[in-house]
Amino acid sequence: MDDLFEIRRTATKGCGVFAKKAISSYTIIVRESPVIALKCAPGDTAAKIDASIEQAFRNLSKKDQASELQLHEGSHPNAKTKVTRIFHANGFGNEHVKELYLTKSRFNHSCVPNAFAYEDGESSYLQAIRQIAPGEEITISYLPRFEEAMTSRQRATVLHLHYKFECRCAACWPPHQRWKSDVRRQLIGFLSYALEGENAPDFRPLDICHPLSWVCWPPQPTPSGRVLTPAQEIEYNFLLANLREAEGWPDYLVAEGYLHAATKLAFQQSEYQQSPATQDIVFLEAARCIEAWYQKGLELEKKFYPPAHPQIRDGTMAWENTMSRFRCLQYLRMTNSLKARDEHGPSESGGNFAVRIQEGDGTLTLLSQEDTAGLIWQRVKRL
Repeated sequence: MDDLFEIRRTATKGCGVFAKKAISSYTIIVRESPVIALKCAPGDTAAKIDASIEQAFRNLSKKDQASELQLHEGSHPNAKTKVTRIFHANGFGNEHVKELYLTKSRFNHSCVPNAFAYEDGESSYLQAIRQIAPGEEITISYLPRFEEAMTSRQRATVLHLHYKFECRCAACWPPHQRWKSDVRRQLIGFLSYALEGENAPDFRPLDICHPLSWVCWPPQPTPSGRVLTPAQEIEYNFLLANLREAEGWPDYLVAEGYLHAATKLAFQQSEYQQSPATQDIVFLEAARCIEAWYQKGLELEKKFYPPAHPQIRDGTMAWENTMSRFRCLQYLRMTNSLKARDEHGPSESGGNFAVRIQEGDGTLTLLSQEDTAGLIWQRVKRL
């Protein structure tokens, strides 16, 4: 994998990792085992963890010690020595295990990264999440759990206190433009956590408190106590996909929003099959949205995953199953002549609002909004 990248100095931020050739999305760039791996217990104090870091460093070979000391030192507020500052600035892990890697730790931060770091078993991987051009710097996020919902100022506070640098990625620079990204990310945070039944973590203390020791970090989401309606779930997923796309997030994350919105809308429309008033009526705008969102999601997944990836096959099969299962999509397999008549959209007199599918022979009748409302009202009165 060394033929994919090289490490070289940059003009403003020390060393960085750069692509030696074009790298496709989903490519594994690094596979590496940790040089230090520390298991942590819930009651371990910061002093105990730092003592373990110092001991683990002493157990390294002279070559690995020299390599570790070349890593960025950072400025963790509670770390007392260079070794512990380097570990906290470059380490990976969670509350159960903390690890240090000599290669993966060389990758610089971006709030709009083009690679993603993760662990699987005893190995760690760094994977491309979009196309990377030759000579482009390969970056990861140092705030992967929260950056999607934080403003540039909030991210800058954490990055300065932990790593002592100023981020100048597309989401943070130039300063007079970043308010657009800030608004999008705050909306992304609200929507993504709401879909999980939670309130987004409160990052506002980072706007007014500089020393991170004053802030309970990391903040945690709280249960919202609100149950979203089906319509809200549809709109939230669709908006989330649009906002993530505008913010430059990876194709697979954007696709996730479109596919969830399409699936939930299809299920909502299928419920109309259960009502005598609407059981044979297809609402065209809903069917168009389902088709457009599904196709958009599948196209984005095909851009991200390699052709033989199971996600491509499963996504295509899911779309075919949806097409065959839900009446609201049957109009998409009508004759070309009916589609041509419908392409002109609504007219002043009401236009094509719905299709009535006759049971038995499958006769199709285009309905205006006025005709649709009248037909449903007549049926409701007879119930």
